[in-house]
Formats: sequence, C-alpha cells, structure tokens
Amino acid sequence: MRVAIVGGGPRGLWAVEELARVASAQNLSCEVTIFDPQQLGRGAAYSLDQPAYYLLNVEAGRVATGWGLLNEFRRQVLGETDPLTTFPPRRTVGLFFHFSWQHLLANLPTGFTVRHVQQRVTDISQLADYDAVLSVTGHNPLPSGDGVLRSYGDLSAVAAGSSVALRGAALSCIDTVLALTLGRGGNFSGATYEPSGFEPATMMPFSRSGRFIQVKPPQPTESELDLLEKFKAPLAQVTTGAELRALVIEAASALHGVPLTWEDSLSTLPTEELMRVSLLSERLPQQSFGMVWKNLYPQIITRVSLGGLALDRTLRDTISRLKPLTFGTPAAQMHRMVGLVEAGILDLSMMDRAQDIKADYLIDTVQSPAGLAEGSFNETLARASDADISQGYLRTDERGFVGTSSRWAVAGRVTEPYVLGNDTVSRHNHSIIPAWAEAVGRLAGSQRAAS
Repeated sequence: MRVAIVGGGPRGLWAVEELARVASAQNLSCEVTIFDPQQLGRGAAYSLDQPAYYLLNVEAGRVATGWGLLNEFRRQVLGETDPLTTFPPRRTVGLFFHFSWQHLLANLPTGFTVRHVQQRVTDISQLADYDAVLSVTGHNPLPSGDGVLRSYGDLSAVAAGSSVALRGAALSCIDTVLALTLGRGGNFSGATYEPSGFEPATMMPFSRSGRFIQVKPPQPTESELDLLEKFKAPLAQVTTGAELRALVIEAASALHGVPLTWEDSLSTLPTEELMRVSLLSERLPQQSFGMVWKNLYPQIITRVSLGGLALDRTLRDTISRLKPLTFGTPAAQMHRMVGLVEAGILDLSMMDRAQDIKADYLIDTVQSPAGLAEGSFNETLARASDADISQGYLRTDERGFVGTSSRWAVAGRVTEPYVLGNDTVSRHNHSIIPAWAEAVGRLAGSQRAAS
C-alpha cells in the first residue's frame, strides 16, 4: 500500500501515527511519503528560529501527539518547572512536534516505512503512483502588491522612526507589531514599554471589520461549567442556524446574569477603550458570548459539521461573529498592545479609515482564509474527484474523502465552514484523521486479500 500525505505539520504527524497504528494492528505493509518543503513537524508556523514572543494561541494543555502531552514534554525533556505558562512560545511547540516525529520514525511497525520528500506538490499528477492520498496543507500563500511587505517576511526595510500601516488586525498583526518593537531591542517593564529607538514611530492597523482582535475569554468557574452543561443536549436538536444562534444567546444571557441580545455580541466601545476594559476582571457581554462558543464548541462542531446544518447566511454570520471572540489573543499579548498604545507607537484611530492612512510602509498581515482557495492544489484535487464545490466550500465525508473517491482525501482548514474545528494542534474536535486511517487500512486489507 503506497500512501502520500501532502503536508508534514501537526496534522500530517497525526495521520502517520494513526496509519502506523492501523498497520500494526492488521499486520499491513505500507509505504508512506510525506510531501512538505519544510522540516517535518515544524513548518513555518512552528519553526525554531522564530522569536520567543510569538506565542501559541491554544492552551498548551490541549496539545498532544502519539508521544504524549506537550506539557509533559516541557517538563521531562526541556526541564521546565511548574507552574507552566499556558501559552508557550510557538518554537517550543515546534520542538515538541519535531521530537514526536523522531519518536514515531524510530518506532515504526515492521513493514511500515516513511520518507520525506522536501518539495511542494502543485499538481495531482505528481501523486499518480499512490493508492491513497491525504492532503493536510495549511495556509495558502497570499499575493501582495508591489512594495507591500508581508508580516513574516523580511521587515528590515522598515526604517526606525517611520510610519507603518498594517493591513489586518488579528494574530499576525500582533506578531508583526512585536517584531518591530521587541524584535528591535525594545522592552516592557511591567506594563510600560521602553523604546529602543530602532522601532517605527507609529504603527496604524486597519481591518475590513474596523475592529482589533479581542482577548481570549476567561476560563469559566465550576458553577458556570455546570450551567453550560444544560445547553449541550439542546444543541444536538437544533435544525437551523437561527435556532443555534438563539441557543447561544440564551446561554450567554445565563452566564452574564442578565438578558442579552445578538447586538450585545458586538461592542460599541472605541477600540482602545475596549482593549483596556477587556483586561479587567468584570466580564464584558462579548466575553460571555466567547465563553459560550468556546465551551460548547465540541457540541457545535458535531451539530454543524459534515452537513449537520445547512450553511445558511445566519449560521455563517454567527460563526464569523463569534470566532474572533472565542479564539482571540492571550491576555499577555493584549497587555503588550495596550502598553504600545500608551507609548504612542500603536495608533488605533485608523482602524476603519484605511483610505485616510498615509504611511511610509504597508505591511500585509492578513493570512489566507479558511476554505477552498481558487487555483490551489486542493481545488485541483477536488475537481479531479468530482467534489461538490458549487457553494465555495469543499464537502467531505466523515473520513475526509472527497467526491465519489476512496483514494483522495482532505482534512483541515480547507474544508471550513463545512467542517468546523480544524485547529492545527488540537485532536479533540473530531475524528476525521483516525477514520481516514481506518478506511485506508481496510483498503490495504482488501488489496492483500485480492492478491
């Protein structure tokens, strides 16, 4: 059985681990080829040469591989001591994934081989010799205009004392702001930023929504978790996006202690004030909505994904509104942004006035959106499989197979919003990868029986 996996990041690691487990249980021979231009387990997102202020945006306690838990790796291998930080540097996670890859490769079952081809797959013709193909690629590269810098590119051209416009106001924007401040010798003393003199004089983010990403909602108390528990069963019964939204509003109202409306999920505070207030102990209505979405997310994923609910406008708008409230930035990063605002370096007054910004440099911090990108490898794969992409998203079955094929499969952000919960480092949200491995194992077994 010859299997190709396009993408050697965390999801590719998971796929090989699951396939090795199936092969071992069924005594199958399997040759796996990983196609990825980056090093296994690291990629661009978890490279080891990135700075320590690029933080993981998922609680470390949720990250695991076949080797074990990220936090146990931090204790046992890296020698970190408790209490561990909740959001460690992403390069720490890169070490963990690389270590997990090496552990896997050193413990493969008999008859199971893995090789890494360090190149990008651009056309499905490169995969003609494989019995099964799984695509688990990440962000598609986005083109930028002439003279426009990219957030994770070479920013050395940005001169000290200059003005910078930042397209996008989410996680990559924060990374870029920190690269041009901390990365240039600046320092935070408590909440106060101490300039180095090498940073830009002003940085002005702007976004299509006119809003800056919010801080992650706080963890609910035990009593609040108990309160949310009663909403899990009704979630399994909703039949429309409107019903799902109504249930979320009801749950947010229960958490907040007063009746809320859908309009309360969107703050009317000025961006700078919202930043500061969101870090205080008193919870905002938007944070209650974020807590509901986060803590009911497994049930929401199950109800929405794989055609469970029609992706009508209400459902799409609900997902779009609540994701930024749920998966925002860690509080430590938001404190840094507030410090830079108070230092006069981060200017939030132009958030919704892109047409009025005059700056020496423009940096594009927008990452490719989830879903099927036109002209991408995944679109080529989908069309070869007669997949239904008429509504702009890629449908798969519960094993990741597309169209009528039992050969081509896709998992990850490319299937959103049809499949929710494609967090790169989380294995808690659904079981598409294990189900795919089981299906490939059955295919290999049938081939062996036929021969």
